[in-house]
Amino acid sequence: MLMPYEPVQGRLHYILEKYKLEPLGDITISFCSMANEMFSFDTEQGRFYLKNCLKNNSPERLALEIDFSQHLQTNQMPCPEVVPAASGENTVCYNGFVFLMTRAFEGSTPHWNDTLQPWHVSETMRGLGSFHRAAATFPIERDSDRIKSFQFDRQLAWLDSLELKLNSAKTKTSIKEALALLPRLRGVISEIRPEVENKLLPNCQVQMIHGDFHCFNLFFKNEKMTGCCDFDFIRRDLVLFDIWWCINSIIDAFYIPQKWRDKVKDPDFQPGAEAIQALINLAVKECITLYRQTAKLSDQELAFLPLMPALLLLNNMQFFEPDNSDEECADHVQWLTYLLDGVERHHSQLRQAIAPLLKTTADAAHD
Repeated sequence: MLMPYEPVQGRLHYILEKYKLEPLGDITISFCSMANEMFSFDTEQGRFYLKNCLKNNSPERLALEIDFSQHLQTNQMPCPEVVPAASGENTVCYNGFVFLMTRAFEGSTPHWNDTLQPWHVSETMRGLGSFHRAAATFPIERDSDRIKSFQFDRQLAWLDSLELKLNSAKTKTSIKEALALLPRLRGVISEIRPEVENKLLPNCQVQMIHGDFHCFNLFFKNEKMTGCCDFDFIRRDLVLFDIWWCINSIIDAFYIPQKWRDKVKDPDFQPGAEAIQALINLAVKECITLYRQTAKLSDQELAFLPLMPALLLLNNMQFFEPDNSDEECADHVQWLTYLLDGVERHHSQLRQAIAPLLKTTADAAHD
């Protein structure tokens, strides 16, 4: 029985009353990535997920998430089915927070410490292709207010705003390190901007993307993908951004552990550059081949994949919050520093990895 006097129990009591749902047993709470609060529970009507929408926290973002989910379902890409409250509203508000209820998928998601299997890779890459194929027809006038990976003027404005905030918050020890990163981040924009605007954008697909597509945001049953979730970063952006983010996550979660087993747990383990390059070559070849089984990706477009680590860095920087704790700020500074230090290396590694996949050297002439 829910007790309305405890903070979590009180809000659950209120929200579930709005949905007219009665849990049959325990309610599980979990926190996903940037602190989305998720509750899962069983009822006589089936299993449900309740999300406290901390990331998509505006009416516009929530409306886009709901409409996009419905569009994907209509186009044979399984995703969360939104469950309206008894009043017919798609969301319920409580104490300044917005909650969204969805019906659970068949299957389950792997955990971050699980040992992934080859079928996880194949289903994930084919699933990404199916996602892009379904998302491509979402009305072009619908978009998110999130900064796109190639919107350099907005990125520079964001950096200017961040610099003002950092200069007014110098009590934190991490602020000096954060300020030191700003010239480097602006330098990345200056370096890649001409190539992105003059060559990449005219030759690459821009449409609604997931923004965080990987196997840990997918559901599987009997070694088949049954659906995808977590639409907190959907926006109209480069298809290549999704592709590289997904491949990168697969390299970390599958290819590296498969190659080096328990060695990766040793902090002193450092595989050689040639071994790393060979692994990236294999991962990119297999993942691109799988993706192309369900979606189109020309050699001309693939030739721009090496630019994605820089665009990923510029996208990730936007989640730095100087109002967070000093420890959180320090962690984010460390992460951004790691990405900055690796941009040129990852660009070179990807150039080598895609070279055998391109039909003609002309497709890679921009390199």
